[in-house]
Amino acid sequence: MPPPQQTVKTTLHNVLAGESAAPLTIENFETFLKQEHSEENLEFWVQVMRYRDAASAIYNIPSMTPLENTGAPRDSQRSLAMSFKGSLSNVNRGFEETALKFKLESDNGKAGGDGKAGGGLHRSGSNPGLTSDEVAVRTEKLKQLAEEILSGFVVEGSVKEINIPSLIRKKLVTEIRDNHNYNPEVFSVALEKVYEMMKTHSFPNFYKKATKEMNKP
Repeated sequence: MPPPQQTVKTTLHNVLAGESAAPLTIENFETFLKQEHSEENLEFWVQVMRYRDAASAIYNIPSMTPLENTGAPRDSQRSLAMSFKGSLSNVNRGFEETALKFKLESDNGKAGGDGKAGGGLHRSGSNPGLTSDEVAVRTEKLKQLAEEILSGFVVEGSVKEINIPSLIRKKLVTEIRDNHNYNPEVFSVALEKVYEMMKTHSFPNFYKKATKEMNKP
């Protein structure tokens, strides 16, 4: 008699990567979070993925398919899957490591010619195929997108403020607004915290509710 088939539990990773079926899709997760009035973490995640896609034209990072709207995703499992998989290496970094990287790149002379703080990550890894004018235009767009993320999710009192430690919040705001650092790496620590919050808080409740519906006669 063959052994019983094991059922592999769906994880947050599977859901964000578009690897799960209803009622455990990214759209199902979005709907659940909106019902719970806690969609800010997923929306922050998606906005940073869109930012990374825009930044791929300037920085040497994997290009990702942009999402079609400005909020949580709709009909975009494949797009978000590409974004999620492309950012896994960033999500596993800690704040101390990233802060050290900022300092080391600056100390090692990688800062831009203007000598401004934060120039290392802002200018390093840029796409050599772009002219200086093209880089300037695209960088201005990144500045606008980064500011939208800060004002919408990061600064204290924002409409959909994410719950991250004060030190990380201040560091992120300083890097973007004061140091003009628009490399998508700058969001990696906040992204890690948001992922952990979804993994440990909202996702277990979503999974419990979804599987309960699946098991109804």
